[in-house]
Amino acid sequence: MDLYSTARRLARPFVFDASSRFDGDLPIGARGIIGDGMTCALVRVDGAIDWMCVPRFDSPSCFGALLDPEVGGLTAITPTGAFESLQRYDPDTNVLETLFRTDAGVARLDDFMPWTDDPRSGIQEVHRRLSCVEGEIEVEVVFDPRFDYGRAETTLSIEEHGVMAVGGGQRLAAMVGADGEWTPRTEGGVRQVVRLRRGQSFWMVLAGASGVAS
Repeated sequence: MDLYSTARRLARPFVFDASSRFDGDLPIGARGIIGDGMTCALVRVDGAIDWMCVPRFDSPSCFGALLDPEVGGLTAITPTGAFESLQRYDPDTNVLETLFRTDAGVARLDDFMPWTDDPRSGIQEVHRRLSCVEGEIEVEVVFDPRFDYGRAETTLSIEEHGVMAVGGGQRLAAMVGADGEWTPRTEGGVRQVVRLRRGQSFWMVLAGASGVAS
């Protein structure tokens, strides 16, 4: 049974309003984990990734809002208004599914990292796909990395095909396959707003590497 069908039987979803979006005060159980054998990321039920280290588990974090919401950094795909959320894994896979329900529509967010157990691999990727399955939905896409546990100065540059972040000897690129425009975010980083109707979807891909000049 898919997550959408399952959700219609569940009565206790996580509930968010406008003021609680990106609220770091969530229980650890309100997160799923995705990984590639070399590192991992924690994905909250509101669509935010608030913990990830690249390129390895023991590397400094690039998203660390789990420890410090103000300086740790995060990336997110989150509905712009009030919503309910449910989360589960696609059976027998490391693909994490998060379902968003709003007054206007329903969307499913799929998160995974392409698997590799090769220590020679120098690039780690996070693949995120948002699909509108009912009605229509508006989401805010956020990219706000803070390298070295938030201690390194991070420089963002908006390029033709996405955003590049550099700092602390690391770099992380974000590419979004939607007709949105990146703009500076008051809290830090950049954002764009994407609107989808039933049957529409877009991908967000994060690609990180180390060993670059800061």
